[in-house]
Amino acid sequence: FFFLNQIQDLLNMRMQILDVEDIIKNIDDGLNFFPVDNRTGSGIQNLRKRIQEIIKQDKTIQKEVPVAWMALFDILMSRRTDASFLSAKQVKECAIDVGIHQSGEIEAALTLFHERGFILRVCSTEVLRDIVVIRPQWILQRLCRALFLDIDWLDIDKIENVGLEDDFELAEAKALVSRDFLEYVWDNKQLPVDFLIDLMRYCMILSDWGFDRDGEYYLVPNLLRGTCDRAPQDALKCVFDFSDTFLPSGLFKRLLCLFVAYSGNQRKKYGDMIAEPELYENAGLIALEPAFVLQLREESEKIIIYIDDESLSSKCLALSRSMFLRLHSDTMNGGLSWSILLENTKSGMLQRYEEAQKMQLKPWFEDGVAMETSRSSVDLDQFVERDFHT
Repeated sequence: FFFLNQIQDLLNMRMQILDVEDIIKNIDDGLNFFPVDNRTGSGIQNLRKRIQEIIKQDKTIQKEVPVAWMALFDILMSRRTDASFLSAKQVKECAIDVGIHQSGEIEAALTLFHERGFILRVCSTEVLRDIVVIRPQWILQRLCRALFLDIDWLDIDKIENVGLEDDFELAEAKALVSRDFLEYVWDNKQLPVDFLIDLMRYCMILSDWGFDRDGEYYLVPNLLRGTCDRAPQDALKCVFDFSDTFLPSGLFKRLLCLFVAYSGNQRKKYGDMIAEPELYENAGLIALEPAFVLQLREESEKIIIYIDDESLSSKCLALSRSMFLRLHSDTMNGGLSWSILLENTKSGMLQRYEEAQKMQLKPWFEDGVAMETSRSSVDLDQFVERDFHT
């Protein structure tokens, strides 16, 4: 109970700072959280009961739907016994069997099932659109195999026997995985490997590696090991500060994916003038232009961008803001909140973005005019190979 009280005290302090009101409390135990013991399962029943109580109060749960939709739902759930996913064609056939013939109505039903968490339905690419996952837990299991290489199922001897020892070493050393290695990891037996790759790309937990290697390779930032302690001394700083809220776990690695994708496309344009990124758990040195390498660093509740070429400060700021806006809308469901701090070259002090904008602080604002930094101003899809807008 001592540790539970410590957690309770920390949460109370944090909630006061964040002015949090909309939180579901653990009434039975008098806590602001629900302790669960993964070993014994203790606490799960209490959490489940509270979730069910809250769900019953949600008016959207009470939405009426056609009987045919429920019949389709029952068919999809029954297929879980022998399948984890179905093709869009198979789902359409199931829908027709229960009297749903219009494509729009089929998609509306699938969207509802997706929103309720019963299936996974993503339509951002043709590959993703062609698969309907009816057992979401299957997706988690498959993705974990690519995100973690130190779990029990991994058979090192078998990896050597199938000739993927070098691929495994590359994944461990540089977080780069080959398509062959992913097919092995996902036990490619009629599994939609292209679907899983596209899904990881869509979630920004994988990025195409656009640098010199024979075959298809991908960066999986979750596999990055080692830290970088050196930070540029004379470079300008742009700080994305999450101290007033919190920096979500994994956000920095998703940001690395976006910057690496951008750099890879620049490599296509400029060739060897764009250096291969140098990546760590907490940092990344990534070329954006010939002879210009930007450094990203994650420090506590901040992400710091170091820029050693003042002439590119405005462009880097615009690009970085656009990337954060994409993360904000596409992966965090609009739940991110941050402040931007820009270094004043004269005083060396950090100033809030709004203040810097008012005083037209150079070099962050070109010719006294702030560069547009909306998501549309820097078209992210120009450097991410496929369009993943939802």
